[in-house]
Amino acid sequence: YKRQAQILDMRIDSGAIVNRSAKASPTWTYRVHVDGAAWMRIWFDDVVLSHGSTLRFTSLHDGETQLHDGVSIAQWSETSAYFNGDTIALELISAPGTSADRVQIHSVTYEAGAAARGSCGICGNDDRVPSFENHSGRVSNGCSATIYSTNSCIVTAGHCVSQGQLMLFNVPPSN
Repeated sequence: YKRQAQILDMRIDSGAIVNRSAKASPTWTYRVHVDGAAWMRIWFDDVVLSHGSTLRFTSLHDGETQLHDGVSIAQWSETSAYFNGDTIALELISAPGTSADRVQIHSVTYEAGAAARGSCGICGNDDRVPSFENHSGRVSNGCSATIYSTNSCIVTAGHCVSQGQLMLFNVPPSN
């Protein structure tokens, strides 16, 4: 089924962050919270990370984390992964001697409350069982897909293909 996402504008700007110490250290933290969200994803206007600086995301619901550096945040189109729960702890860990790190949050995509079951193409009882195959996952529009080559090419149904989709692995059960 497709989850019904909502968008919340959230203009947060860390400003220019300086780390004068000789060690990498947390220099800015922020808790992104949406009351009653089942899951969340953060979107950024801009993220500037000096070489060696990282942005760490942690779901306060289940402790899952993601790290971004300057390259990976661009590869993710300036977004986070999807996180379970209504609060994500965001932590900027600045490399030693940096003065230009900056984080600008644009908005948060989220689903309010428990995921509702709707018309998802399953007739009768839902008899699906969890799979732990590393080559199979869920496309962000609700379809399933399988990696079929070492070049990360996937195969899925034709109606599931659209620009900007993500393939999700090890997705926890819905609420």
